[in-house]
Amino acid sequence: MLINTFLGIFLIICSITDIKFKEIRLNILIVFALAGVVLFFIYRPVSLFEEIMGLFTGLVFIGLWALTEGKIGLGDGLLMTVTGIYLGGRENAFMVMTAMLLSAVFSIVILILKKGDRNARFAFAPFILISFVLRTVISQYGY
Repeated sequence: MLINTFLGIFLIICSITDIKFKEIRLNILIVFALAGVVLFFIYRPVSLFEEIMGLFTGLVFIGLWALTEGKIGLGDGLLMTVTGIYLGGRENAFMVMTAMLLSAVFSIVILILKKGDRNARFAFAPFILISFVLRTVISQYGY
């Protein structure tokens, strides 16, 4: 429960700063990453292997940032790395894939409504937050 609370607060803060300032603040990433590591050692919510795989998910996004010359934000990769600390590999991958699906639907709507073109940029952190909420509801109520 405490892990989900910290992660939820982290994602809310990141979503607000991503929407408002188009960036994810490094100091927030560091504080919540350190808190996640401490919570991992206290609660051991996942195995060490799962923990490493959670970090790997974020590192893949950081690699995509480098390969796409910044079309995917570095902050998004770092965000995924921090969420991986809290969730482990499997849950983090599920959350990332759900967020990507949600952002794809959003992009299609933007294109249909002619509110932007295929190069339009938008905040990704809110989709991670929505995905986290969906994940929490599904795991809580078993839908």
